[in-house]
Amino acid sequence: MNISTQSQCVKVHHAYRDRIFVPWCAIAGYTPGSLKKGCIITLSDGVDAKIRTMQELHIASSEGIMLAQELYGINVMQFIREWYNRIPELSSMWFVDLQLRKLIQIDHADTEGIPE
Repeated sequence: MNISTQSQCVKVHHAYRDRIFVPWCAIAGYTPGSLKKGCIITLSDGVDAKIRTMQELHIASSEGIMLAQELYGINVMQFIREWYNRIPELSSMWFVDLQLRKLIQIDHADTEGIPE
């Protein structure tokens, strides 16, 4: 797969993991409808990934509380505080749970001479 030929939707302020839970404000360039299953995102460590599943959750919901604990091993107040320290503009308690698949970038110089 050649990532350069596909359009990337947005940049997410989070390093790559198979599953991340981020506030909407951590998604640069987000506009309603721009983020959906199959969309390619770039994470803060430069990794490109395709969204496998996504679900919006309120951080104070039982699902949000459990997800913060499960994915990051900290309680929900610590989780919110860490995001607030990173992004003081954090004004919404709506977060998005993203399950991702890392995309492998192909260096065309490494594939010269290989028949297609």
